[in-house]
Amino acid sequence: MGCSKYNGNINSYRSIKENLSDVIKDYEYKNGYFGKKGKSGKGKIRQIDCEDPIAESKSFYDKISKGGKEEPLPRGNGVKTQMEDGTYITYRVITSTKDSPAVDINISESTDSAGVKGQKIHFEKEIKDNDNK
Repeated sequence: MGCSKYNGNINSYRSIKENLSDVIKDYEYKNGYFGKKGKSGKGKIRQIDCEDPIAESKSFYDKISKGGKEEPLPRGNGVKTQMEDGTYITYRVITSTKDSPAVDINISESTDSAGVKGQKIHFEKEIKDNDNK
């Protein structure tokens, strides 16, 4: 096939470590995890509440996968990106959780995840309190 293009239209293969500072300035990050524990209560399932889950999940994915090699998932269900350090980042708009796109960070083959833990992050519509007291 043709030349490999790196995410974010940059000319270098990057690691998750190189992208971490751009991500943590915009998203809650503590002890290697983004967001808060998800509804399941399992530590590896995380949740980020936002106004527009699709736009926010895409923005998060674009930042964390910058400089990675992206390929489509089978059946067009999303994309999978390999980073220079071996981390895989998967992005899916449609998931088993209704209206909750997800970014999955797989560090099992990473040579240096910079402390980022393996996790699946769901992006959920923020519920605002419209109490007119």
